[in-house]
Amino acid sequence: MQDTVDETLLIPWKEKRSATHVAVIDLRYLNQGCFSPLLRVFDKEQNVLLEEDLPVCRELNAYGTIQLSRHKIIIKPRNNAWARNKNPITIAF
Repeated sequence: MQDTVDETLLIPWKEKRSATHVAVIDLRYLNQGCFSPLLRVFDKEQNVLLEEDLPVCRELNAYGTIQLSRHKIIIKPRNNAWARNKNPITIAF
């Protein structure tokens, strides 16, 4: 993967704001019929603090709510039968 992502290839999907940070999940659609989510965290001045690829998925059920704290992000799966047994994704920055 490239060091920086071409902004024209990203579709904004989810966003969570706090007093000091903004977490954004953007989607890329791959030729194989899968989604490749990209998590980015910005500070108040719009400086990128974290840019990380999330696991590729066929359906977006794996990504439900976003919890944003000062030093970590927790992405919980949706509360349905398919995603119930999935573990949340925790990323520290």
